[in-house]
Amino acid sequence: MKTKEEKIGNLAAFVNILERSGIHKFNPEDFISRLRMQKYVYLARFFGFDLGYEYNLYLRGPYSPALAEDYYRLKEKSERVDLSFFGNFDKFAKLVRGKDHRWLEIASTIHFIWENNRNCRERYREPCKDLKAFVINRTSDMKSHVGRPFIEGVFEELEKAALLKN
Repeated sequence: MKTKEEKIGNLAAFVNILERSGIHKFNPEDFISRLRMQKYVYLARFFGFDLGYEYNLYLRGPYSPALAEDYYRLKEKSERVDLSFFGNFDKFAKLVRGKDHRWLEIASTIHFIWENNRNCRERYREPCKDLKAFVINRTSDMKSHVGRPFIEGVFEELEKAALLKN
């Protein structure tokens, strides 16, 4: 288990990598920037870089209160930029580069619902025989302000990136 200092140091390195790669310049004073950071950290764990934060599903998708607490503690960005420190950075960057906060919110929500229900066939049998339909329907219900075609498109991108595994 990582110490709090190690966790914050790794978070600082991650923030630095995002900035240096042109993906995101983090500003803890900006709501959208914080939202994006929550989603980047959530998705990065599935590319081999798990910062150790636990997530629950909230109104805006997966959210970690501990991460929120830690990114307010970041005083300076780590100078460490060794990409081997971060698993499959190129694959992660390819997926998230240029995506807006709405895409990140939908992608992380889809993934969270998938991960938390992928064994539902064994538990419930009938309610989610078709896991893909279940996840898309659940996401559509939660994110009714977002069109279903957009949600289906994000789902397909996550499938192509091999993030939705049984």
